[in-house]
Amino acid sequence: MLPTILTKFQTDYPDINIQVIEDNSIELQNMLVKGDIDLMLEQLPFADDIAYYTLGEDHLYLLVTDEYLKNCFGPDFSHVKSILISTERIQVLEPCNFLLNKTGNTIRSAMNSIFQSEKMAVKVGVESNNLETLYNLCINHYGCTVYPGNFLSDRKLTDNLNAIQFNYPSASYTLGIGYMNGHYLSNAAKDLIRLMEG
Repeated sequence: MLPTILTKFQTDYPDINIQVIEDNSIELQNMLVKGDIDLMLEQLPFADDIAYYTLGEDHLYLLVTDEYLKNCFGPDFSHVKSILISTERIQVLEPCNFLLNKTGNTIRSAMNSIFQSEKMAVKVGVESNNLETLYNLCINHYGCTVYPGNFLSDRKLTDNLNAIQFNYPSASYTLGIGYMNGHYLSNAAKDLIRLMEG
């Protein structure tokens, strides 16, 4: 969703500089309140002083390469992969490295809830605020990561990469675009919101 929308927006508004900042939810809301950013794309709900438009439902996907599963499970990798795909549950991946967002991020909070429900002792290989860093480590066989469905694109999905939608309540959420209540929104910002709303 986002890559396509930003490309269209940049075509319509070539003189506007877009800066995408990835951070945890609390920091993004603080930046919005201070006026450091104009808009934020995040899981609802937002703080009371932030107005928002609801963009729709999103789901988290587990990303893991076949090569990484082979490294972890050797000759049992096909069996583990079939369990993972058929159940959409991650407990079978307990021996694996997880590449996770830092604590405070809503995706990390959802994952912590999932790990707790599965009673998993998680091996955290890397923590980062940057989804692209985690994605690139994953496709280079360093571990499993989690990615929002609206940010996945055909370019990101390769034959070697398994993208499995989670079957957990905390892995589905409502996505919104927030802005400061009562603050001026430029026509360009309003157009960007309209593009995101579809």
